[in-house]
Amino acid sequence: MAGLYWMAVMLTVLLSAGDRADGVDRANSVNRANSVDLETLASYVSQIKSMYIPEDGGMFSVAVSIPEEEIHPGNTLETILKLSDPATEVKNKYREDKVYVGKRVVAAKLPTSSDKHVEFLVLEKLKDLFKGENKKDMLLFYVFASPCPGICLKTDHSRTILNKINIIRQWRRYAVVFSQVFQPKDPPTIPYEIRREALKLLGNHKVNNAKIGLDHVFRCWKPKGWMVCISCDNGNQVAHECISYENEPGPSQNQPSSQVKQPQQGKGGSSSQRGDSGGWKISGGKRGNKSNKGR
Repeated sequence: MAGLYWMAVMLTVLLSAGDRADGVDRANSVNRANSVDLETLASYVSQIKSMYIPEDGGMFSVAVSIPEEEIHPGNTLETILKLSDPATEVKNKYREDKVYVGKRVVAAKLPTSSDKHVEFLVLEKLKDLFKGENKKDMLLFYVFASPCPGICLKTDHSRTILNKINIIRQWRRYAVVFSQVFQPKDPPTIPYEIRREALKLLGNHKVNNAKIGLDHVFRCWKPKGWMVCISCDNGNQVAHECISYENEPGPSQNQPSSQVKQPQQGKGGSSSQRGDSGGWKISGGKRGNKSNKGR
């Protein structure tokens, strides 16, 4: 009897372990299905920037609902967006100091008549972009510079984006992307630890018990002349390249760097990176001419 009892216990344990393994496999399958290919992301960002970067450069943000199932070599993202949300219409709204809301795009440049940052302005209107036909799309939320720790990523600030960013989780796939690491207009610079904790908070802040995840946050820029993207999730750490100013050493030589992938020839766009940035400094860049209240 004792032998039968222990056999039953072992069988229960094995079945339970199998169920847990199946659950892990299913979760991993979902994560793989929702993961973002870095080469594809670099191509998307290149095309979006070439179309919607403001004429005078500077800070801007764009959210694009991307119909990935419709994209193929003969029908690029840029081709789709030229029909749904022409660049001329978006830039006309820039000139009017208004937020553009179209069929697949919400966009804003640094406003002259508001204290709100561009990320906040775009997120305020993002609910207008989510429609039934967009449920299978990927949402790419792009901002030229990483959100600032003092306002955008401060939990108790009235203009924080932390309580608004989770709207992107309505899309089947999503990515938060920036190009340059935020730097204040005037010294002192933001300490490395504060930059790291702020970006970690962007990924891990929970709204209704849900978070966007640091694995959905990316930096896409041109360190060597072509667009490359890296994940800001480096295991349990924030990738150094996502928070470092130009040539700034990491806090530890033991922290590995995220993998940087060069897109295949012809996949990326041809847009050039603007040096001016609307009154705040970008890492390795120049200051813009426009004051933007410390942004």
